[in-house]
Amino acid sequence: MAATIRTDGGLDLGPDATTVAYSMIPDDPAAGSTLAVRVLRAGQLFARVSTNDDTIAGTLTIQTDFYDGVTPSQSLTSYYDPLTGLSLTSPITLRSSPIITSADGAGGTAGSPLSYAITATRSPNSYAADGLPAGLAIDASTGVISGSPTTAGVYRVMLTATNADGSGSAPLTLSIVQDSGNGTPTGGTPSVGTPPVVQPAAANPSQVAGTSTSLSVRATDDGGEPTLTYSWSSTGPVPVTFSVNGTNEAKVTTAGFQKAGAYDFTVLVRDAGGSTARSSVHVDVSQAVTLLVVTPSVVQVAQQASQQFTASAKDQFGNAMTMTPTVSWSLSGGGTITSSGLFTAGSVDGQFAVTASAGAVSGSAQVTVGSAQGFTTKINFQPATAPSVAGYLVDSGGVYGVRNDLSYGWNAAVDTRDRNVNADQRFDTLALMQAAKNPTAQWELAVPNGIYQVHVVCGDPSYFDGSFALDVEGVRAVTGRATAAVPFVEGTVRIQVADGRLTLTNGSGSYNTKICSIEVLQVPTGNG
Repeated sequence: MAATIRTDGGLDLGPDATTVAYSMIPDDPAAGSTLAVRVLRAGQLFARVSTNDDTIAGTLTIQTDFYDGVTPSQSLTSYYDPLTGLSLTSPITLRSSPIITSADGAGGTAGSPLSYAITATRSPNSYAADGLPAGLAIDASTGVISGSPTTAGVYRVMLTATNADGSGSAPLTLSIVQDSGNGTPTGGTPSVGTPPVVQPAAANPSQVAGTSTSLSVRATDDGGEPTLTYSWSSTGPVPVTFSVNGTNEAKVTTAGFQKAGAYDFTVLVRDAGGSTARSSVHVDVSQAVTLLVVTPSVVQVAQQASQQFTASAKDQFGNAMTMTPTVSWSLSGGGTITSSGLFTAGSVDGQFAVTASAGAVSGSAQVTVGSAQGFTTKINFQPATAPSVAGYLVDSGGVYGVRNDLSYGWNAAVDTRDRNVNADQRFDTLALMQAAKNPTAQWELAVPNGIYQVHVVCGDPSYFDGSFALDVEGVRAVTGRATAAVPFVEGTVRIQVADGRLTLTNGSGSYNTKICSIEVLQVPTGNG
């Protein structure tokens, strides 16, 4: 009888295995922590336990699952042969997102100061509170809620604490009473009654290929459904946003995602008396190709010479695809291209398009066939401290001047950002062209007079609030609105420079334009 440790950390037992004894040994567990073990047979859930010592019969596979409160360096030892005592040890991969430990209730008086501090394990670096009454605000860096609430009532607030590994959430009930006028509060918290009756929560769709899903739940209560509040929380690769939460309207809410993966949602239903009930639903978010980036995007090739093109696929969140899609290549002319993207120029000068396609999604590059090599440069817009991109110069938002052996920059300094969410720096950093620091930003690059092919990328991997109308020498190069599904908009134009400076400006209708990178190539004229 054989056993092997799988790549996912599970333990595969031979088909003759009948009895498996196991033990879970936490090195330094937090109070109230548990480990859970899922037992699967032929890929289907067979049993689930969460004790520290147990025996399961008829088991084929044991796979560990982490639940709240256990610190790293855990092990699961599985004795699969009761006659010999032979054992194998499988590692457990742990998540270490915060667990909120502060009280789930607080009270105050309308018009009077109130302070409440969120406390949580595992060193959170930011906090949030959804559903605070008017007059109260949270310090996101300390987790302290303070202010003077303006209106009496019972408020259901969802607290969140976040660290590098993820987020943890917990509900808070704030009971604000009215001052009687003589310094004595009036009113009180409703009495506790029968908990709500909750139907299973649902997700539509539960298999998501986009960036959001609709969550819904039904509940009844002896105090009437309109008195219920619905507070959603999630566990998954990254935090999730909710269109509405912590209110009666949140019985139907839209969950917004920022990364593919498996997500578990729990809704806490609370009645007017404070009694609660829960329901959960699982959602899988899969990657979908929404962007193909062809590299190089602008290039000049001599007649009969070759150039290798590559295509990188991005998903709906701007992240690289885990599974590389099949890409086909095509040309508008100028030579030939192989199935692997190797372009070979012909014997005719000119400008041609190279297109990569994966299903309905395509990306393109511009190739100029000609014998003369003119001015060319590539510049990435980024903070000075951010990692640079190979083959690109850096623009960190400074005013026009000499740098990197060229003269380029802004009419006034602009802010730059490094989002640290996209592995490709060309799509992770940006300069703000319409922020308060320089709302009418203009960028220039000193070049020899002539004809140029210019490729510009605009967008933001984290915020989709821009509507781009970017002009190069007065010619519209980039136009379109950023969305979560398509956060970046690119464009290539051919323009003429007659004053020694290539100029970028915001065109009519542009709003919150963010520029990521620019590539400039002088186009040969005549016969070279």
